[in-house]
Amino acid sequence: MNTIRTLRMGAVVLSLAFLASCGGAKTPEAVAKLFLNAIEKGDFATAKKYASASSQEVLDQMAEQRADSEASGEEIAEPAEINIGEVTVAEDDSTAEVKYTSDGTEMTLNMVKEEDEWKAEFTKLPGMGDMDEWMQNFEGMEDSLDEMLEGIPDSNDVEDEMNE
Repeated sequence: MNTIRTLRMGAVVLSLAFLASCGGAKTPEAVAKLFLNAIEKGDFATAKKYASASSQEVLDQMAEQRADSEASGEEIAEPAEINIGEVTVAEDDSTAEVKYTSDGTEMTLNMVKEEDEWKAEFTKLPGMGDMDEWMQNFEGMEDSLDEMLEGIPDSNDVEDEMNE
C-alpha cells in the first residue's frame, strides 16, 4: 500500500515539475496576449516582463502618465477586450507580427526574440508613431506655442493693472 502511495506521489511531483518547466508564454501570440492585457489593465510592471529591452522606456513613460492621471482624479478607461488574430513569424524565427483588435480597431504588435524568448516590441504607441519622433514633434510644437504666447500678458499682470 505504501509503495503505491509513494509511486502516485512521485508521479504527481514529476507531473507538476514538467508542467512548471513548460510554464510561461512560449509563442508570440501567448506573449502578445499577456503583454496587451497587462497594458490594458495598467499593470506596466507585468507588461515590462513581456517587453523587449528597447520597449522599457516607453512603458515607464506610460506608467508615469497613468500615475499622474490617477493622482489628478482623471477617470481611467475600462480595459478593452483584446482579440488576437493572425500571427506571422519570420522565416528565421527572430521576429513576428501579431494582428489584434482592441475595441474593434485592428492593430499590429511587433514581436522579437531576445535570449530565445518572445518579447513585445513596443517602441511605438498606437496611433502616435515612433515615441522618439512623437516627442521631438511635441517639443517643436511646445516651442512654437511658447513663441506665440510671448507677447500675451500674464493674467496676473492684467489683474494687477486693473486694480491700480
